[in-house]
Amino acid sequence: MTQLADLIKTALIETGDNEKKATTVAERIIMWGADNDIAGQKYYWPCQFHLLTAQERSAMILADFKGNNLKSICKKYNVSPRTVYRIIRG
Repeated sequence: MTQLADLIKTALIETGDNEKKATTVAERIIMWGADNDIAGQKYYWPCQFHLLTAQERSAMILADFKGNNLKSICKKYNVSPRTVYRIIRG
């Protein structure tokens, strides 16, 4: 199996699928990509915070911010200090 198929398989197993099902689904995804001219393409894999709504991300930043961890918050959420302060001000 390819590296991408292994990555997909591992993700499926970690989310509850058994190994046989995860292998089958990963192979199907790879074959679908090959059949639909996706083979050879490069894609950006977003960090988990791009899947959140702005409100969800803001709530997580507010919960994590302790007043002395601005740099780590900025790095973790890939935001600027200005964004963090704007969220804190509400």
